Amino acid sequence: MLTCFHVVGFPPPDDTLRNWLLARKTERLENWQKFRQFIHSLLTVTKERLERIESKLFGELFCSRSKSNAHC
Repeated sequence: MLTCFHVVGFPPPDDTLRNWLLARKTERLENWQKFRQFIHSLLTVTKERLERIESKLFGELFCSRSKSNAHC
C-alpha cells in the first residue's frame, strides 16, 4: 500500500533524477547531454546483465544436453 497520496503512478517518480535532468532549463544542451549519458549508462548496464543471463542460460542448456562434457 502506498503511503504517499500525491503519487499518481507506480513506481513513484524519482524526484532527484528528474531534478538533475532539468536542473537548468536555460541550458538545454547541457541537459540533453546529461540525458544521453543517463540513457547510455542505463542501456549499457542492461546489455551487460542480459548477456550474463544469456550466458548462464546457454551454459546450463548446453551442459544438460551433453553430460559427458568435462567443463560442466
